[in-house]
Amino acid sequence: MNTEQMSAREFQERLTAAAPGETIVYAVGFLVIDIHQAFLAKGPNAAELNKLAGLALTASNRGDVFLTQRRVGLGRFEYRSTKSLTE
Repeated sequence: MNTEQMSAREFQERLTAAAPGETIVYAVGFLVIDIHQAFLAKGPNAAELNKLAGLALTASNRGDVFLTQRRVGLGRFEYRSTKSLTE
């Protein structure tokens, strides 16, 4: 697995404390592939990766954040969550 990520709990804490417009990089790598490979290998990190991705998506669906990605290398991305300006 090549994704470096914060824990789901840390993401939630940082999101709660973030100022409007602040960006949180919650993972670096190729998240979807690493989640898939972790589940196939029954890796201990599979559930945590999936939970983190789910929290980010849920926050986006609520309108709390905007999710973006930034390419940082071949097959590597920064997964970014920017807190909305309105709450």
